[in-house]
Amino acid sequence: MFLGHDASWWGVALALVALVLMLPASLLANFLTPLLLPLLLNWAATWNRTSLEKRIAKLENQWAKFEKYTPIDEVQERLLWGISALKMAILSAAGGVIIVMYFGVAATANTGTPAFKGFEGVAGGILFYNLAQTLIIRYSKDFRYWHSPTNRSVLRKEIDALKAIRAKWDQQS
Repeated sequence: MFLGHDASWWGVALALVALVLMLPASLLANFLTPLLLPLLLNWAATWNRTSLEKRIAKLENQWAKFEKYTPIDEVQERLLWGISALKMAILSAAGGVIIVMYFGVAATANTGTPAFKGFEGVAGGILFYNLAQTLIIRYSKDFRYWHSPTNRSVLRKEIDALKAIRAKWDQQS
């Protein structure tokens, strides 16, 4: 009989279903967080006057940091992001090779030996290094960030929108 009637079978089945259903949800969350976080912060800042003033001051502070650097054009920005994407793809491919090698060695070697334990540690270290480098490449505020015309225009729009809300409040009072 395929369907089990004990609690452990249902626990495993529900865990597998949860894992399958959480993958799209986690991907969606990772894609939407950079887009929605500034919107949520700006929305929360419009609750009262002091939080609005603090948010505008914080964004203008960030704008002043942007003004220290000359902007690059769109083509240069795309090229820099393409180079970063290539670096991340190479790190990802190297991680995939390490994983395939690990499973190949694990399938053919005695996994209880000290040599395998050492190989396991080296493979895990390389995978951790690749993950750390990928995150650093993706999220570091480096040349691409400070010289980006896209980041500048988004920040300018946020500041202008919050100032418009402040001006509307000033007219009402």
